[in-house]
Order: sequence, then structure tokens, then C-alpha cells
Amino acid sequence: MKLLTSLFAIAALTFAASAFAQEESPPATPQETASASVEAPTSTPTPETKASPAASVSPATSPAAPKKEATAQKKESASAETSKKEKTAEPAGPDKGSAESNVKRLEDKWEAAVIKHDVTFVQTRVAEDYTGTSSKGKRINKAGLMKEVKGDTDTYTSAKNAGVTVHSFGPNVAIATGTAKEVGKGKDGKAFSRTYAWTDTWLLRNGKWECIGSQSMLVSGK
Repeated sequence: MKLLTSLFAIAALTFAASAFAQEESPPATPQETASASVEAPTSTPTPETKASPAASVSPATSPAAPKKEATAQKKESASAETSKKEKTAEPAGPDKGSAESNVKRLEDKWEAAVIKHDVTFVQTRVAEDYTGTSSKGKRINKAGLMKEVKGDTDTYTSAKNAGVTVHSFGPNVAIATGTAKEVGKGKDGKAFSRTYAWTDTWLLRNGKWECIGSQSMLVSGK
């Protein structure tokens, strides 16, 4: 019985000593807890996994690429359209349209100038390098043609062209043929009615048609 009592006493003392030791020992610090729970390091990403997604985008797949291509196509289209218009545009100058319409109009104006003895048409529409043959068979230049117009003493009641045809030789050269009938009175008061056959050569220079040569022949009348 004494032995049993001694064993209980020893057990009680051991339990008390263990409880006291637990109260005296300090609690674990956060650092210790953290170090105790450190996990194994993860694997280091390879260069391929570190690459930025933006760096792997090629220019062809870039969102701006289609816009740049569309802009370039528009510029090329506008340039081609401009070039086409420049090629088909009419030359700058007072004479627009076809050679036939212009030359016929100018031939009628020339004959109308004869009635008024107006040298303005010769000044503006006969070329400086003009050369021709008059109805009297005389070789004549621009200065001589102007002298004839100024020295004409006839009075005209009408002067008209007829049967005018125009043949174009390329875009800048045209030859006109026709007849001109002139009716009026001479310086002596005598009436006349004359018909001339004529051929004129025209050249388009800087958008302006000019007569560079002509030949005239009296076919009826005096």
C-alpha cells in the first residue's frame, strides 16, 4: 500500500513538472513558423515562357497593318486616277474640243474679218512663221498678208465660206479646204462677185490653233 502511494506521488510530481515547463517555454515566433513552412522553390521559367506576347506578334498580324495597306492602296489609286486625268485632259488654251470644230470656226471668223478689213484676226491667228501664196500667185508672209488686208479698198456686202472640210494629221496638225464667195463693190463702184478656192494648214501650239500656211486661187469672177 505504501508502494502504491509512492508511485502515485511520483506520477503527480512528474505531471506538475511537465505542465510548469510548458508554461515557461516561449511561443514560436512568426519567422520560425514561416521558415518551418517554406515550400520548395518553383521551377524557373525558360526564355520561351518569359517572352512577351506582344514581342511575338509579327507586322503582318499587327492590327495597324491592314489600315496601312488600305491607306497605301488609296494613295496608289488616287495617283493612278490623277495620272489618267492628266493624260486625257484637254490642252490649256483658248481652243477646246476637236480640230475640225475649231478650224471651221476660225475659217469663218477669218472670212468675216475680210468684210471689216480687220487685221486683228491675222495678228492673233496667223503664225509668225507663216508662208503662203496669194490668189495672184505671189509668195507672202505674215507681214505681207497684213499689208494686203490694210490696203484692200473693196467694200463687201457678204463674204462666206462653203464646202469646208478639215483633215487632221495627229492631234496638232489640220488641213482645211473650201471655197469663199465674196460680193461687193470695188473702189471704182463696180459690183463684183468672186469665188476663191483655198487650202489652209493649221497647227496647234500651246492650246491655240494658228494658220502656218495657205494657198488661194480665183476660180470665178474678177
